[in-house]
Amino acid sequence: GAVLALAVASDDSRVYSGGADGDVRVWSVSFVEGALGAFTAFCHFTVPAAHVGRSVRCVTVTRSAGGADRGTMFTGGEDGTVRAWRAGDGSELCALRGHDDWVSSVVVDGDERVACTGSHDGSVVVWRVGKMIRKDRTVARVAGAFARALAGDGT
Repeated sequence: GAVLALAVASDDSRVYSGGADGDVRVWSVSFVEGALGAFTAFCHFTVPAAHVGRSVRCVTVTRSAGGADRGTMFTGGEDGTVRAWRAGDGSELCALRGHDDWVSSVVVDGDERVACTGSHDGSVVVWRVGKMIRKDRTVARVAGAFARALAGDGT
């Protein structure tokens, strides 16, 4: 199926992809030096039907702590959930629910304490990463009105 989401590990050794087939794939990549220079890649593992057979719309991964730990991978799908996985082996850590429609974006802050997810329902949910609990939900129209007020258009 079509690839809908990509993330690159902080050490550039892996690429995480999600797509229309509902699977998440983790690719090991390396650059081969030479006259032409080329990348080699092989699928390290696949998480089949990561979002209950629905498309995976977004993926991100936190930094690795080193060794076997490859960080945490977050995916968002058309099933309306955000899922957290061990990035090293694809085992599921938890499913986060808080959106009424498919999840279209997921980002983790630089300190890896907060994840923000956006949904097709117009909401943004803020999660505490360490505890994987919902912190806040903001409806897009409220956030948009706040942004317009900051811009000084008087609304």
